Amino acid sequence: MGSIAFYHPYYSLPIPAVGGGAVEELQEILIDENEKNVKKDFLIFQPQPSEENLKKIEQYDYKKTKLVFLKGGHKVNIIVRIINKLMKVLHIKKRISYLTAYDKEFIKRLRDYDIDRIVFEGNCPEKLAKKLSKMYGREKLFLHLHSNYPITKSIVNNIGGLIGVSQFVLDEWREYKKYNKCLAQNYHLLLNCVRDDKFSRLATQEERDKIRQSLGFEKDDFVVIFCGRILKIKGVKELMQSVCEIEDKRVKLLIIGSPNFSRIENTSYLSDVEKLTTNNKDKIVFSGYIENSGLYKYYQSADLQVVPSTYNDPAPLVVIEGLKSGLPQICTISGGIPEYVSKDGCILIPIEKIDKLSKSIKFLSEKSELCAKMGKANIEQAKNFTCEKFYNDFISIIGE
Repeated sequence: MGSIAFYHPYYSLPIPAVGGGAVEELQEILIDENEKNVKKDFLIFQPQPSEENLKKIEQYDYKKTKLVFLKGGHKVNIIVRIINKLMKVLHIKKRISYLTAYDKEFIKRLRDYDIDRIVFEGNCPEKLAKKLSKMYGREKLFLHLHSNYPITKSIVNNIGGLIGVSQFVLDEWREYKKYNKCLAQNYHLLLNCVRDDKFSRLATQEERDKIRQSLGFEKDDFVVIFCGRILKIKGVKELMQSVCEIEDKRVKLLIIGSPNFSRIENTSYLSDVEKLTTNNKDKIVFSGYIENSGLYKYYQSADLQVVPSTYNDPAPLVVIEGLKSGLPQICTISGGIPEYVSKDGCILIPIEKIDKLSKSIKFLSEKSELCAKMGKANIEQAKNFTCEKFYNDFISIIGE
């Protein structure tokens, strides 16, 4: 039985996900499910972690997974990555591609193992894909798309299968099927998941009351929760403004995390967010840092989740977290989000009408019975995104 080799780029966080990261968390889920089901041997190629993270990783005892750490050429890689990001901002389609020291080490280490499949997680360097396609055959190479990745003919012609986190992501590549008819038949949808044990646990009423009290909420407050980074594309400012527009003093906003405005690049958008926070302390509350293991209690302490992305969000994990927490949802019609939500548990709003968000929030704040029904519908919807299903679908895609 050959191994599945997973390629993680030089800027990846550690796996297992001791340092966080959505892609890293999904990889850890695949590892854990494979340890239970043992359908393949896994090889996880990733950057050499820090000493601190290495000590954390050493506590994991995997039987069917080998972690392979790569070192080379980080400074040059970072420079190229910055240049490529700049080219993307300037809408220049071409990207710099070369075989880095990191990639050369990956090729060298691959030769030590019997490789059955190679899965690029989120990043597929053109030169590397071309080299491996010649070595192993393109049918053994898969690209797992977690976001809108720059499309090139070279990647299309050297990859045997595309795995997308949403149909939205896959559709971005379909125009390239003319370059490779074989690839046109190998578009695979693999919907994300989150850990069942983290978000399907029930918080007691006592825990819920205690958390709400610690955050300064009253028992009859209607708490809207936002979980995500403070970025313009995430629509957090628009959500804050919407909550502040609602005259009902019971309607309040809980933002998971800490503002840390001093650590974030100073922009007019972030200045507006900081001003809204300062001027509306009775309406907007930041939770501070929350351990991942206790996050479910905060979700269940809220009454409504809003995911107000203002760009085409490929497949945010927070949507599934809200489903598993049994919260009614309001989301923008953004990227892959509509593919994950329940039609009975979510109000979908076009991005261009995000300024009407307050109307939907106010409506649900006055409809407790409807919110309860939406929450139940979302718990049912969450059953489509289990770790077991995620793993089995993945194995089915790459072929047992």
